[in-house]
Amino acid sequence: MTKIAVNRILPNPEQPRKRFDKAELRELADSMVENGLVQAITVEAMNGDYILHDGERRWRAAKMLGWTEIEANVQPPLNGTGRSDRLVRAMVANVQRADLDPLEEAQAYRKMIDDLGMNKSEISRKTGKNLNLVDGRLKLLELPESVQELVAGKRLPADRRLAEALLGIPDRAAQVKTAERLAASGANLKHAILACEKIAQAIREQSRIEGTPALEIAGQKVKRLPPLKWDMLRQLRQAPAWAVVVQAAKETCTACPLRSMASEKTCCDCPAVELLRRLIDATS
Repeated sequence: MTKIAVNRILPNPEQPRKRFDKAELRELADSMVENGLVQAITVEAMNGDYILHDGERRWRAAKMLGWTEIEANVQPPLNGTGRSDRLVRAMVANVQRADLDPLEEAQAYRKMIDDLGMNKSEISRKTGKNLNLVDGRLKLLELPESVQELVAGKRLPADRRLAEALLGIPDRAAQVKTAERLAASGANLKHAILACEKIAQAIREQSRIEGTPALEIAGQKVKRLPPLKWDMLRQLRQAPAWAVVVQAAKETCTACPLRSMASEKTCCDCPAVELLRRLIDATS
């Protein structure tokens, strides 16, 4: 281990991590002021300079602090296999510390396939990651870019099953809209997958409902709807004013992540439909 000049260090061109949060770097810098550099960085010597292999966050924090030197483990130059080895070393260092977000991890795997000619099994062996996880991460790259950003931002689960469910929606724009609604609603994985499956089926059936789905489907089930003005003397203590019920149904449907793809098939199991059906039955 030796101290080397911070300004002679070059970032690893094969570094899979692309996002460096400024607030997190500031926290790391503060920690380095308080505790020093707990773990040295790893670099490769090259023509009087050094290429980073491991520790880019520590190096960036050191630059932020104005350090002129930093402790490093210096590796000899890589000849012939430099690009491949740098990518694999950086990849392994990141994934072993869980530093990469799922999309950065997926992009690194794709780079190993496209640039280095590696297959998924080789990637699994090199990185120590389960083959199914490697395959699942690569599946994320098939999603629209805006949906990938939702995954990277942890607003949607980085789960292969959800990616496949979203990709099962026939229309690309509908995939984006569904993902955005699921992210906004905070739906869990099970409900998100179910929502995608129902939306995919609704699009295939092309049976759209434009009004208030819960209200219309409830009316279909009982074959009738009550008049717009309820007889409050007859229905005293039985139900609220009809306008209140209609407004509540509209607000419920508007807030539903499946609203844009509402159909009888999509909404038939909704509790709101059953509630309205029973209410209409009781007061008609």
